[in-house]
Amino acid sequence: MPRGERYDYNHRGKLQALMHGIVGKQHAARCKMEYEILHGNELIGAQPGRLGDKATDHAYAIARIEMR
Repeated sequence: MPRGERYDYNHRGKLQALMHGIVGKQHAARCKMEYEILHGNELIGAQPGRLGDKATDHAYAIARIEMR
């Protein structure tokens, strides 16, 4: 991912990466993997602790790992 998109939480304007994935070197060498962050709620003003139509104030991190 481009450096400017490697975050999943926006805390008072400070972008943070809270969700991390770890895969062993041997597995990484033989499997196809993808990782992305779907930005949205953390950019449009969801606020923790307040009722609203947004389930979270975090972005969604998605990992795809092809197991062999």
